[in-house]
Amino acid sequence: MKPDEIALSYFNNGFNCAESVLMAVGEELRLDGLQPQRLATGFGAGVARQGYICGCLSGATMAVGRVEGSDEASKELVYEIVGRIFAEFSKRLLVIDCRQLTGLDFTASHASPDELQKVQRDVCGPLVSFVTLLTIAEL
Repeated sequence: MKPDEIALSYFNNGFNCAESVLMAVGEELRLDGLQPQRLATGFGAGVARQGYICGCLSGATMAVGRVEGSDEASKELVYEIVGRIFAEFSKRLLVIDCRQLTGLDFTASHASPDELQKVQRDVCGPLVSFVTLLTIAEL
């Protein structure tokens, strides 16, 4: 399976967007050790369902830090790579906030299960795939 398909499979099987991107990038780059999804759990739906930064971008940021970050000297490289990922995402989608991307307020209970499923399929799933490939290309 390709990395974007792996990420989408994780997403479609209950992992959130940040977890899915981080785990797929980790698998593609053969990162071992800690369970990356545990680091990313709180970042889904725009950080704990708050609708802020897209969880895919949070997952990508953690993956870049995991690969390139380790000390003060590497911080600039991490910032540079993450900046390029954010720039490409913003160029393509114009916004980076989950609430704007999905049109949903995840803190409210007014969204029906059908609405959530549609947004996950039509918005979040494609973003999980896109950001996974984008991150791997940058690394």
